[in-house]
This record gives sequence, C-alpha cells and structure tokens, in this order.
Amino acid sequence: MSLERVFEALDGSSDAAIADLRHLMRQPSVTRDEQACAGCAEEVAALMRASGLHAEVLAAHHNPMVFGQTEQRPDRPTLLIAGHYDVVEPGPREAWTNDPFGADLVDGDIRGRGAVDPKGNLVAGIKAAEAFLKVAGEHEPDLPEAAT
Repeated sequence: MSLERVFEALDGSSDAAIADLRHLMRQPSVTRDEQACAGCAEEVAALMRASGLHAEVLAAHHNPMVFGQTEQRPDRPTLLIAGHYDVVEPGPREAWTNDPFGADLVDGDIRGRGAVDPKGNLVAGIKAAEAFLKVAGEHEPDLPEAAT
C-alpha cells in the first residue's frame, strides 16, 4: 500500500474531517467539568467507531479515557496516537473574537478552543487511521457500544 493513496484518501475526506473537528470543538470539555468531559469522551469514541476503529470509554481517576484500536497484524507496524480531548477554561467571553466553543469558520480558519491542541491533533490522528483503513480495504465502522 502506498502512502500516496492514503494521502489521496485524506484529501478526499477533508470536508468530513473539518465537520467532525467542528463538532468536537463544540463540546465544552473543560478539564474540571467532569460531566462535559464524559460527554466529549463519548463523542470521541463515536468518531473513532465511525472511522473504523474499535473504541471504548474507560473510567479513570478524573475524566474518562478513550481507547481505540484495530485488530493487530504481525505484518504491519503499530501506529500509536496519544492525545487528549479536554481543554482549559477559555477565560472571559469578551476576550474572544468568536465564541470559544462555536467552532466558527472564518476565512478558512476554524476559531475556538481546541482548534489545534488538543482536538485538531486528535481528529487528525483519527482521520489518518481511517484513511489507512480505507486504502487497505478494512474500513468497517463499528456500531456504538450500546448497540452491540
């Protein structure tokens, strides 16, 4: 499998990736708000499942962790993506040009809390894994946990 084909798959799904990122950015997953973080963890798991990964939300000391994977294959290298979905307090609303959780698209930029770190990085990794699975012919989105 060539990386060129994976890059083509990524290019072909950029609108969906942007929509997924904006959706995730609208989740106000401020670190100290455990309920909001639990909801965001479920959204991350759903995105992983839709991307062809098996995903589960795991209880942790504070906010839940999300673990996603595919079947391991001895003939393939392992790709490990580590990240987080929680964000720091955005501060006063008047300090922002746009709503910090609005994920507004302005002149080709997505504005809001988490656009680059952490949610942009997290979505980029998930979408890279999805593109690889599609090119390999192994993209089979999981059903949500509740439906299994």
